Amino acid sequence: MRTKTNLFLFTILMAFSALMLTSCDPGGDAQSISISKSEMFVKVGEKVKVDYFTYPALTMNNSVSWYSDNTNVCTVTRGYVKGVGTGSTTVHATCKSGKTASIKVTVQSQP
Repeated sequence: MRTKTNLFLFTILMAFSALMLTSCDPGGDAQSISISKSEMFVKVGEKVKVDYFTYPALTMNNSVSWYSDNTNVCTVTRGYVKGVGTGSTTVHATCKSGKTASIKVTVQSQP
């Protein structure tokens, strides 16, 4: 009985592994990107990381390019937003497939 259970579990594990490998192309590019929240607040001079996810996550090329609509409010480098001046703007992330995600950034003055 134990052998049948082990064989069953092994079969399920192999089927799951095959499904995972076929659902993401580890040699390809990320096909989509999402940012974990729609808005963030940063203080002038502060640097905060944007939490984001690419899909599939196990790709060889999940590089993301970033830009800010208004660099007088904030700049962004490799997902790190730095507050430059008070105001609001939008920061965009684009994966190689062309899919984009964005987040509203509000920069506040230091107290």
